[in-house]
Amino acid sequence: MEITEQTKQITNSGRRFFLNISAGLAIYCCLAYYLFAPYLVQFSRFDYLYVAGPVLGATGACIVIFKWSDRYFSAVLGGLFYGFSPLVLATTAYHPLAQTLIVAVPWLFLPAVYLEKKLSPAVCGLLLLLPAAAIVAFFMVLADSSIGPFFPMPLRLAISIRTFTGFGILESFSSGQLPFGYYHVGPWLLAVGVIGFIRQHRPAAIALAITGMVLAFCKPVLQVSPVVWTLMPLLFGAILISQAIQWIPGLLERKGKPYMMAMVVVLYIAVFYDAILSAGRIVDYIF
Repeated sequence: MEITEQTKQITNSGRRFFLNISAGLAIYCCLAYYLFAPYLVQFSRFDYLYVAGPVLGATGACIVIFKWSDRYFSAVLGGLFYGFSPLVLATTAYHPLAQTLIVAVPWLFLPAVYLEKKLSPAVCGLLLLLPAAAIVAFFMVLADSSIGPFFPMPLRLAISIRTFTGFGILESFSSGQLPFGYYHVGPWLLAVGVIGFIRQHRPAAIALAITGMVLAFCKPVLQVSPVVWTLMPLLFGAILISQAIQWIPGLLERKGKPYMMAMVVVLYIAVFYDAILSAGRIVDYIF
């Protein structure tokens, strides 16, 4: 009987996980179509990577976030803050192959995230380096003389940290920089997420995010465009934002203020709406 009940729990959990991810994927597909629909007529077959990159990248981030999130909407919003972030959408100004890295980073983190309790810390630490290894291998293969050298993104491309709060995003394009950060409400949710994440004592994840930011401001290492390294802290930040989105309602419930939940729901709708409008402006500017 115990085995049967356990099997049922696993089956129900797996079914719920699959349905949530499928719903998230549907939301991302609708959002991508809304953003790129006016320009699909002029797309070649290869250009459809511009649409697939944000969708699959956001889905991968959503699956990563579901490891720690009990609330469906927080995971979907977290995936949105990665796959449809200003930086990711800005990469559509470059070669479509750059989208493969957008997708690869969150998906390659999945083994380390979901096998954490089954593997030794050393093996799990090595798995955390999979995205970095993929980035290096990607650029080294394309830089090989028999293929190129070919670089889907310029090696001297710089990022603009002043856009972190969501302001001045379009102005960064005119100065030849890529915007790094989140939409307007994102940094405030990120601050809440950082406070909670520090209590969980995950030094490996924090070190990886910090290393990615440091490399982003260095000269090209192993022929990798420095901007690409920001994908790791970008994903880490999306995880923290989703944690904040999950914690705030629970905190209000514990404090005995359920009437505040209506304000939280309005806030989340505003976050989603603001992200859609800002993302639309970026895509319109590029195309």
